[in-house]
Formats: sequence, C-alpha cells, structure tokens
Amino acid sequence: MAEMRDKLLIYWATIEHHRWWLCHDQVYLNLLAQEGQLSPWIVRLVAKAYGVNRGLPRAADNGRSDSAAKAIADALNQTAPRFSGSLAQRFAICAEILQQLPPGIRGAEPATPKFVSGTTKLI
Repeated sequence: MAEMRDKLLIYWATIEHHRWWLCHDQVYLNLLAQEGQLSPWIVRLVAKAYGVNRGLPRAADNGRSDSAAKAIADALNQTAPRFSGSLAQRFAICAEILQQLPPGIRGAEPATPKFVSGTTKLI
C-alpha cells in the first residue's frame, strides 16, 4: 500500500511541476523563440520575475537605453549556445559569462560577481 501511495505522490508531483513550468518558464521560452535571441527587455523581464533584478542597476530600468541589460543579453547570446556538457564544463561557461559583464554588474572586483543568480536563471 505504501508503495502505491509513493507512486501516486511522484505522479502528481511530476504533473504539478510540469504545470508550473508551462505557466512560468514556457512564457519566457516563447518570448525567446519570437525574438530569436535574448534582448535587453527580456533580460529585465526575467530578472524581475525570478527576483534577481537586484543585480541590475535600477537607473537603467526607465525605458531609456538599458546598457546593463544589453551587456547581459550580449554576453549570454554569445556564450550560452555552448552551455552543455558536464557540470564542470557548464560552470566554466557560466564563469566566462560573468567575467564578460561590465564592472557595475559583475562587481567591483572580477573575482566577486554580483549577477551570479541572474546569470544562471537566464542561461
């Protein structure tokens, strides 16, 4: 009986996870498909939705040229297509992306990136 209950819990948890993914992540994947690549406004939108916008300068979030989001989009568009392989290989690619970001986003020192969580969400 316990085995059947465990299987049912796994079944419903899988359905709930897929439903959540369709309601949230799929929206952003559709935007990416329409745009063809990450754009600054999608970077800003995803960062807000996932609560990682604290790493982006607030002054850029006013409709003018968004240099912070553009720098992130450019770095990800250039590097993210290679994001595959082992965990160590993916870590190296993520670290490479973080080092490409401007100091205001990356952090004062190259060794202390600020937008780590945001970068991993956007990848």
